[in-house]
Amino acid sequence: MDKERIKVVRDPKAIIIGIEKNRRNILKLLRFNDLTVSQIAEILGKDESTIYRHIKKLEEVGLVDAVGERKRYHIPEKIYGRSSNLYIFAMDEKAPEKEMKIKQEYKKKMIDNLIVQLKKLNYKLENEEKLSKLLLEFFSLIHKDWNEKLENKNLDLEMYRKLYTINLILKAEKDKRIRDIIGEIAESIE
Repeated sequence: MDKERIKVVRDPKAIIIGIEKNRRNILKLLRFNDLTVSQIAEILGKDESTIYRHIKKLEEVGLVDAVGERKRYHIPEKIYGRSSNLYIFAMDEKAPEKEMKIKQEYKKKMIDNLIVQLKKLNYKLENEEKLSKLLLEFFSLIHKDWNEKLENKNLDLEMYRKLYTINLILKAEKDKRIRDIIGEIAESIE
């Protein structure tokens, strides 16, 4: 089965399933190798039945596929792989409130992780709460309309990164609020 290079995921159910921590970890592992449930369970230190339930949920919403089979002690075992190299979770703003709240919590966690990574790189952060709000607004403005442009495009990851950079530059050049946010972010980070 051919893997999509970039998949824009709009279904709120698929997004909620894909952003759950354990399933995100499974998707991260499958980015590098196709694996069986037992292999994933061993790497993550989880029970096979737990991993199996997570895999089935991911498979149900099209984020992973069974890509093969191997025998383990003469018992067939499916091998799973991602259906795409890169997932872009782009929940429609008209999605039910419960789903939107989960998506907002996920975005907040990603921003918190970004701040942790900046600190690990020895950046000094003035006001983390303010920086967090600025980054949330920045990414929201930058991603506006971006996901629609990617829909059904078969881009490799390198081309995606280059186009994303160009999109960032163009939006920053054309949108005063984005330029202002970039300035405020720069002042918040040393």
